[in-house]
Amino acid sequence: YQAVLISGVLCGVAGAYLAAGAAGAAGRPPECNCIWPVCHLCYVRYERPNHGAPTAMLQAAEDKLLTGEEVCAWRERLRQDGRRLVMTNGCFDLLHPGHVDYLNRARQLGDALLVAINSDDSLRRLKGPERPVFPQAHRALMLGSLAAVDVVLVFDTADCVELLRQLAPDVYVKGGDYTVDTINQAERRVLDECGTRIA
Repeated sequence: YQAVLISGVLCGVAGAYLAAGAAGAAGRPPECNCIWPVCHLCYVRYERPNHGAPTAMLQAAEDKLLTGEEVCAWRERLRQDGRRLVMTNGCFDLLHPGHVDYLNRARQLGDALLVAINSDDSLRRLKGPERPVFPQAHRALMLGSLAAVDVVLVFDTADCVELLRQLAPDVYVKGGDYTVDTINQAERRVLDECGTRIA
């Protein structure tokens, strides 16, 4: 009985959610190309203008999303305070527990963690026309929601060479699938020039 009841409730919620989203789908902003029939973030933000201000947690995540200029200023403040910057980059198109674990471990290597993510156009050039699964705004928000992540930056280039040169992080981390020999070698040369530790 319990299983039937729960199933019925879930179906009812899902049905109402889909119907509500479909009713307001025309209000979805053009920058949202989410593959889901209803984008919850857009539904709350754009299709229900009277929904109210973002929750404190959502606002805290959004506050971590910085522009290139803001990141450079933030990096300079870290230097002045003697704090170590850890940096990583990637697509993060399908965030999973492995990502969360490696980001938590990366954060422990310094005082602040910057995650640079490929823009939608950059990711499409790397992975093909069917990607991304989640648009950059959603990927950035999900990463910003993680306690281990201090700042998220979206970049549009094929690699992070110039960004790494500008920021010169103290520590650079990539996921477990990569080694020093398999990371982007142009990025590796810049990291070596900057004296960055590759973890």
